[in-house]
Amino acid sequence: MPTLVAVGEGDILAPVAFSRNIVERMPDAELAVIERCGHITFIEQPEENTRLIVDFLRRHARGA
Repeated sequence: MPTLVAVGEGDILAPVAFSRNIVERMPDAELAVIERCGHITFIEQPEENTRLIVDFLRRHARGA
């Protein structure tokens, strides 16, 4: 199942290394690191967070 793992580059609760570990263990997963962002990506960087999700869904909806 295609999976998007998004994390803020400054997330101290779930650091980028944790997300990298998840992506390495999941086939078809991809990592998106959001710059100038902490733990709450959808509040801290709502436009970038939405763009990443919409792009991901567009790429994977084609094959559905």
